[in-house]
Amino acid sequence: MMALRSRLQQREILDGLLLRESVFRYAIAAFVLVFGVIAMFSLASSDGPQTPVARGVVLVVSLTTLPVAIATTRLHLGSVWWSQRARWQPAPTLFVGYADTGLTVILAAFQNAAAALLGTALFAVVGAYAAHFLTFLPRLVHIAVSSVVIIVFGVQTVAAGDTDPLGGVGRTMVLLLAVNGTVLLHGLYTSEIRQAIARSHMVATTDPLTLLANRRAFDLRARRLIETSPDGVDVLLVDVDDLKVINDSYGHDHGDQVLRRVAAGITSTVGLHAVSARLGGDEFGIAVAVQPDRTKEQVADALRQLLSREGISVSIGSARAEGLTPTGESEAVLSHLLKTADERMYSGKRRQTRP
Repeated sequence: MMALRSRLQQREILDGLLLRESVFRYAIAAFVLVFGVIAMFSLASSDGPQTPVARGVVLVVSLTTLPVAIATTRLHLGSVWWSQRARWQPAPTLFVGYADTGLTVILAAFQNAAAALLGTALFAVVGAYAAHFLTFLPRLVHIAVSSVVIIVFGVQTVAAGDTDPLGGVGRTMVLLLAVNGTVLLHGLYTSEIRQAIARSHMVATTDPLTLLANRRAFDLRARRLIETSPDGVDVLLVDVDDLKVINDSYGHDHGDQVLRRVAAGITSTVGLHAVSARLGGDEFGIAVAVQPDRTKEQVADALRQLLSREGISVSIGSARAEGLTPTGESEAVLSHLLKTADERMYSGKRRQTRP
């Protein structure tokens, strides 16, 4: 059930954020190509690979950046960034593994260890991606790999006489801080941003009194349910009878308790798979996929009986949309269902009050 809520939250948040995801995808693809161009330039440098085997390896690795860049433009980053769930991670993890391996292979082919040590700064670019799109363990592996590579080239730089030991330690420490600091700071920041967005989303879509969805969330979720339920959707409106009298007689705290008990009764009756909300005041809304073994009248009767045992009287109106509704028509369908259910609910109220 928590997974269901998590997927629902993910979809709502990503739809609401309106991220220009394609910009980031193509920017990442451009960075991949730049890595390939840098590798090609190294072939013309005296610091770069010199042996035929080393030059061939660097050439092959640099050519692989083209298909990888194309592949990165196909990956939907929003869901990967938000979910941080293992099942979303194979593509980003493989990408970081490719980048770490490719960069290490190219730098290992360099003739000059000092130039290779300088090139390890590019791990910071890979680290920025890892910080945003990888879970903790793969991110830790990236940090370990980049750290080992930096230290190895730092040692080789000192051994080759390109710098004294103290200078080698200084260069190595600078690169370790720059590369790994990027991963750690970006990782902490992006995690905090996700949590802040989730909290804001919860506040924006939840009725604070009953902890059900609010009207805005109900409209959004009910439309989605209408668009995805092949057998149709039942919509029920629930109105608490004489809530004003309850408030005037027993106080608003007691009235609030009544509303909370109604909310709990709705959740108990229709479950968490249904869309349940407090629409305002003493009115609640329910949208539930049509169930062959349970009519909307049976749902309404079950709710009435449950609440009546707690001394709460409610009026309920219902309406049904048959079959699957096309995406562009769900708003109009929901509006019609709510209007019909509202009319039936008040018609029932009038019948109850007739002498």
